[in-house]
Amino acid sequence: MSGSVGIVLGALFVVAVSLAATGDLDAPSREDAPVLVVVTHASVQRAGRLRFALASFRLVGAMRGTPGLVAQHQGIRRLGAEVWTVTAWTTDDAMRSFVRSGPHAEAMREAAFAIVGMDAWHLECPLAAMPSRFADVERLRAGELPEGCRRREAPARAPAGASPP
Repeated sequence: MSGSVGIVLGALFVVAVSLAATGDLDAPSREDAPVLVVVTHASVQRAGRLRFALASFRLVGAMRGTPGLVAQHQGIRRLGAEVWTVTAWTTDDAMRSFVRSGPHAEAMREAAFAIVGMDAWHLECPLAAMPSRFADVERLRAGELPEGCRRREAPARAPAGASPP
């Protein structure tokens, strides 16, 4: 991928994510009410960046109106070599339901080959403390939790073939 294509792709990703994150989100009853925050950081191989970005665009669009989704932030840096996502959910069940949904499964089938490294954190935070910038993700990678947040165990995975709750 040429440098200019990567720059344009990165800019389009940020615009698409910004547009998708602006509406149809469930709000917690109080601003200081804790929400489940899921942070992921992926390293993406050069040969798969375009397919990964296109699958991400579609997934971000599919997230509109997802029950239980409170907020989302996503970003890309180093011309698509690193991608991070932060989503906040009202409940574990809402998050699991989305992860098991058709749009998420389709995105994973299309783009998982491009992921060469992945980190994930499950936190409980007030919405105001939710990580929202790459610098916040870098601090998580270094072991530093945002103020007011606590680490949670990832919700248990259902056995293969089990239907969502």
